[in-house]
Amino acid sequence: MLGEAIVLQDWQTITREGSATFSPTIVQHLERVASLVGVKTVEVQVQVPHLTSGITLTLETSPAADKLTWRTSSSITATGTYCKVLQREIGRTADFLEDYLRWRIAYSGSSDWQACFRIVLVARA
Repeated sequence: MLGEAIVLQDWQTITREGSATFSPTIVQHLERVASLVGVKTVEVQVQVPHLTSGITLTLETSPAADKLTWRTSSSITATGTYCKVLQREIGRTADFLEDYLRWRIAYSGSSDWQACFRIVLVARA
């Protein structure tokens, strides 16, 4: 069964250099969050050609698109291509899916860092 392809985030490079000041987390803008209402399964492909040590790229899911109910569904801490299947199941604690999906980057330390990634979804009802 074919699904609908959704680009959650096309190629994105985020860099901290020199004395630039950032919050310790960067979150995908609310207008670009994927609405997955009615979707039972999502295949997620995350391509990460560059991710500095100490950076975590997280997929978060929520039953509502507000900032209070997001929970971690999956985390990536190294370069590579990752394929995850997120499913809507009651009581699941990992790789689960709710109505909305977004990415978040968290980092620690004060040195220069860079994250480059792309996230594509295939949603199936």
